[in-house]
Amino acid sequence: MVNATLGTLAGTILFLGYFPQLRTLYNSKRIDGVSILFWFFVAISVEITLHNLILHGAVWYVSIPQLLNALVALIILLWVTTKKKGWEYSLLIFTLYIIMTVGLPLISNNFSQHVATFSIIVAYLIQIYYLYKNKTAKGINPLLFIFIGLALLIMTVNIYTMTDYPLAASTEITNMILVSIIVAMIYKYKNNAWQEPTACAIIVCVVGYFYIRRRQYGKS
Repeated sequence: MVNATLGTLAGTILFLGYFPQLRTLYNSKRIDGVSILFWFFVAISVEITLHNLILHGAVWYVSIPQLLNALVALIILLWVTTKKKGWEYSLLIFTLYIIMTVGLPLISNNFSQHVATFSIIVAYLIQIYYLYKNKTAKGINPLLFIFIGLALLIMTVNIYTMTDYPLAASTEITNMILVSIIVAMIYKYKNNAWQEPTACAIIVCVVGYFYIRRRQYGKS
């Protein structure tokens, strides 16, 4: 019951986080701070993780938030690509995404999850570099990453405690750490007042990490 509630909460937080970003994309004429490659690699990572969770029989309150994550990540990827490059480029990206999804059953789950972890690391490093290079966060709503960080913490606990595939949780932990860095940079380039968001983000990641480690030792 507790895990079902947490799973529902994670899905709600993801929705609340993505909505401000979708609204920002709709209202913004310039999205100089948004990287297409960032969303491409995010979409790949969450899709692989979703596939592996379903394959390993994850309960609905673990798989549904991840499904929501994957769907909205794809929507934002295509929207950002259309605004920056045009619909033809979006069609190419969507075709590559479909090919990747269809080909997932052909590779081992452990290998694909390592690919997911690598992809999310690359994605966030690209966005971090993009923010540093352009010195702007135009088109990015900070609530997106703040809410993603909170949802990822909840999803990580659910994945680790309610599935037999804890490797997926390592991907979400990586997400939380890198999301914290991006939150700090967004606030820095928006108003140069980044100390408080950075501290909050680091606290969330540290608490989440030690909670999961404690659960791990309890199982062993």
